[in-house]
Amino acid sequence: MSATAHLSRTMDKMLEVVQSQGSEVTVKPHADSNNATIANCLQLFGNIPGIDPLSPLYLLGTQLITIPTNQEVFMGLPNDDVRLACLQLYRDQAAGTAPPNFPALYPYPRPPTPSYYYPRQP
Repeated sequence: MSATAHLSRTMDKMLEVVQSQGSEVTVKPHADSNNATIANCLQLFGNIPGIDPLSPLYLLGTQLITIPTNQEVFMGLPNDDVRLACLQLYRDQAAGTAPPNFPALYPYPRPPTPSYYYPRQP
């Protein structure tokens, strides 16, 4: 499946989830900033069906929740389908394959990758 078709399918799923929620929004009790912790976000990640803890998508999520604002957003999402669609959108933004109406994750230049990710040269 092409990246465009995959993205289109993901966006369709997001739209279906939003439409199925109706026009009323209910804020869950766990969405407050006192409960928006890395540990609570990791617990929610573990409950999303179809995401393996060793998958790149799960690992991307673990990086995103190190930012407190992302923790609150993730905890405030209504269900696992929306959380999964959100992670997929972040992944597509990072890969540069997201639709143009979604801004990039990093509107500024990314910091250089630390040298410890690469083997030392003799």
